[in-house]
Amino acid sequence: MESQKKQGILARVQNSLRGILCAVQTEGSIRLHVVGWVVLAVLGFTLGFSITDWRWVCFATTIAFVVELLNTALEDVCDMYSKEYHPMIKRIKDVASGAVLVSTLACLGVVVSVVYPFFR
Repeated sequence: MESQKKQGILARVQNSLRGILCAVQTEGSIRLHVVGWVVLAVLGFTLGFSITDWRWVCFATTIAFVVELLNTALEDVCDMYSKEYHPMIKRIKDVASGAVLVSTLACLGVVVSVVYPFFR
């Protein structure tokens, strides 16, 4: 594989998209985020989200998705290092999972704050 630094921008974007596609194909939690995006898009268009609503929802869901991608990558690195139980690997995975939980709860808070007023 050619060094990232020697690749052109198109090759770098292709690598990035390949990584996202691989994560979507192999990780159920990533697919859940994609389903959530589709549901939110339908809900947003149905309810008539304002441009500000869309900005908040897109920002929050993107942050949660990025944290999930990073968690997946970190878990893969840990698994590559060792398939056997190791307390430090468990700690690394738990902390990364905690980051996913925090970002997901923050995202949920943003989504609820945007959607709730439509149902009052």
